[in-house]
Amino acid sequence: MRPLWKGFVTFGLVSVPVKLYAATQPKSISFTLTHKGCGHPVQYRKFCEVCEKEITQDDILKSFEFAPGQFVGFTEEELREIPKLKAKQIEISEFIDPEEIDPIYFKKSYYLAPGEGGEKPYALLLKAMLDSNRAAMARVVLSTKENIAAIRVYGKNTLSLSTIYYPDEIKQPEALDLFPDRITEKELSMAKLLIDSLTSPFEPKKYQDNFRETLKGYIQRKIADEKFEAPPEPVKDNLIDLTETLRLSLEKIKGEKAKPAMTGS
Repeated sequence: MRPLWKGFVTFGLVSVPVKLYAATQPKSISFTLTHKGCGHPVQYRKFCEVCEKEITQDDILKSFEFAPGQFVGFTEEELREIPKLKAKQIEISEFIDPEEIDPIYFKKSYYLAPGEGGEKPYALLLKAMLDSNRAAMARVVLSTKENIAAIRVYGKNTLSLSTIYYPDEIKQPEALDLFPDRITEKELSMAKLLIDSLTSPFEPKKYQDNFRETLKGYIQRKIADEKFEAPPEPVKDNLIDLTETLRLSLEKIKGEKAKPAMTGS
């Protein structure tokens, strides 16, 4: 695997060189939108409705809508000037009991591996966290965005980093009407009995994406049943214009050469 990020984990005066790797790989099947007429992928062009014209990336600002229809825009230079954490540093602020983090807070997980020369301090941090049953809370900049993250021991010899939501990003369930007026003891007893009968150890390999596997089968059958021809190559508008202009120019020159020379009277 290629690392997504290289930097340092810091806590106190200790600095640990690390590499960050993706811990998950979504395998959902994605579709490409194509034109029914020719089968070529369609493009989405950037269009301004007010100016009624297509625009380029250089004409675009990242803007915030502070009132309906009113935007304040930022250039890339202005965004880079906003103070943030050091880009290559995972800054540990405290250690906590890992059981205190509700799973609803977790976003995306990564593996942390020792960087060059970081094997010993990495092993020391991992062993100390494992023996004390602690997770670390940290801040890190990933893809220009500052994140809070939890560093935990995964298995026995790996550190994982999971970005987590900020508290104000978690919706609270108080407004939901969750409970009926009354649950009888008999109903509760039977529900517990059913849960006990269905209880087993967690084995992730038992679970698979049934829809994805079914969809794969449909795709293979459709490929086998249909004859496919490569869609025509898209023709560039500017190429058409240039070719046509050259053709007209040549015809004009030929026409001028074919005209009889003007003689004086």
